[in-house]
Amino acid sequence: MTRLLRGPTDRGAALATPGALVLAGALVLVSGPVAAQESPSKVDTGPDPASILALSSSVKVGVLEERADRPDTLLGVPASSVLLSGLKNVRVLRIPANPPADGDLGDGNLGDEDIEDDDQEVSQNVDAWGVARNPGLATTLVILSNIAANVVNEYVIQGDISQINPDSWWHNLRQGFSWDDNQFRTNFLSHPFQGSVYFNSARANGFNYWESLPFAALGSVTWECCGETHLMSINDFGNTTLGGAMLGEMFYRLSSAILDNEATGTERAWREVGAGIFNPGRGATRLITGRAFEQGPNPTDPLDYRGNRIFNTFNFGFRMVGEGESLDFSQDEAHLFIEMDLTYGNLFNMERNKPFDFFILTMQLNFRDKKALGLIQGRGTLHNFDLGRSETRQQLFSIAHYFDFIDNNAYEFGGQSVAFIYLSNWIRSPRTRIVVSADIHAMLMGGINTEYSEFAEIPGVRERDREYDFGSGFGSWLQFRVVRDGYRIVDVDYRVNWLHTLNGTNVGGQNTDHIIQQATLRLGWPLSDAWGVAVEGSVFLRNSYFEEDFFDDVRQRNPELRIFGSWTVGSRGVN
Repeated sequence: MTRLLRGPTDRGAALATPGALVLAGALVLVSGPVAAQESPSKVDTGPDPASILALSSSVKVGVLEERADRPDTLLGVPASSVLLSGLKNVRVLRIPANPPADGDLGDGNLGDEDIEDDDQEVSQNVDAWGVARNPGLATTLVILSNIAANVVNEYVIQGDISQINPDSWWHNLRQGFSWDDNQFRTNFLSHPFQGSVYFNSARANGFNYWESLPFAALGSVTWECCGETHLMSINDFGNTTLGGAMLGEMFYRLSSAILDNEATGTERAWREVGAGIFNPGRGATRLITGRAFEQGPNPTDPLDYRGNRIFNTFNFGFRMVGEGESLDFSQDEAHLFIEMDLTYGNLFNMERNKPFDFFILTMQLNFRDKKALGLIQGRGTLHNFDLGRSETRQQLFSIAHYFDFIDNNAYEFGGQSVAFIYLSNWIRSPRTRIVVSADIHAMLMGGINTEYSEFAEIPGVRERDREYDFGSGFGSWLQFRVVRDGYRIVDVDYRVNWLHTLNGTNVGGQNTDHIIQQATLRLGWPLSDAWGVAVEGSVFLRNSYFEEDFFDDVRQRNPELRIFGSWTVGSRGVN
């Protein structure tokens, strides 16, 4: 499972180039070849066109550092050459050669005066990229994206839900919201991705994170009533709006790291193409407005441009999933998996406090499973509160958005949550630290597999027997880890969620509750600055309780063993 505390796996202040950040716009393929780390004294010569067009995340990085021999350099070139011509008061972010990890204390100088307010913008009506708010264009792009989706359904997929007309619109509006029987992947992945396009139609037109949320909701409502003949779905509305904001803001930040308004020629073209594949709403806006072809300044604040740190970790090896009390090595088969962890920002050393200045995006490909893409999880901070720091300890309280999508042969689990997290970081020695966190999170819209959900009450014409329940509830996530030289050598996680069924096995108004637990123990060891090995054991538990005797209570248990190597882009450095 994805951890909020990615910090202890600090791999240095690696700044990803465009080829490193295109992870597959449709979130289908996320793993690919990784270029070797470049010397800090060299300047990246530009993106590799093939890596941008490929549906993979090929990684090529340069290290952003303050060189000991030349304190006035960035990326090995004079800092003065980085400043934009004709601009005043340009703030250049310097990161030490051995920057602290997310779990590090840093210099201890993070105070209220160093944190910018969430709502602070470059100006009242212009964002950091110099884009003025344009509600008309944002709304138009939302509607056009729905028209495009309907055309694809009708003429490419040739589905039976796109024969819309005013009668179908009025029928849907009269019926109101209900629940649907779509596939788990459609509801908990496709709809959030669709919502990210709505969200970025506004985000790319001068609106901030909070102001873009209503456009995701607008896109969802107009699609539900008028984009398809299905009845309007409340689960689609929740997942599209909340999941769209989650994925959308991550895509916006990563596309910002690809774009370069100062670039020209072939490099500029590939950057615009790469950002457009990754963020279609923003790409369309830049084409329509002509900003894709205009040369101008980039944001003056690096945190609005490429963040203060972006790095990738790739885990690859074998996983074995069993059923019952333990793994059966004579019957349970081991299959390959590839996992990518992308970390944006530095949680314990943030210079401001805007949504998603820090986030983690994890994706996993499972071979010989029911679908290749088996996991996408995201964790993005909305606001952080510094609870105090000293030379040996730092405490932090954070409000965050969680996104879960897990779909494999053993179980399905997904949803949108808001979390309230306490984090603490102890420096035990120059090389060793202990990081703990504890949270309480509210799952606003969740889903979990269950045996009897085919009895779910679905209005209208049923298309399939659904294999999961919709629900909402609460949960908690506890994490403990020991980090040495930036590598997690001991990692203990425990997460529990209670979901009360809103639609599914609660037929006839009976109460149905699910208790979902996952416990994980990981032991790892670094082999070099970039490579490491680890073994991880985990167990997934689901206990489903039904009020009536019509259904028997269910207990599901799935142990899992993973043995893998890790390749991190950038140096871990010494903590």
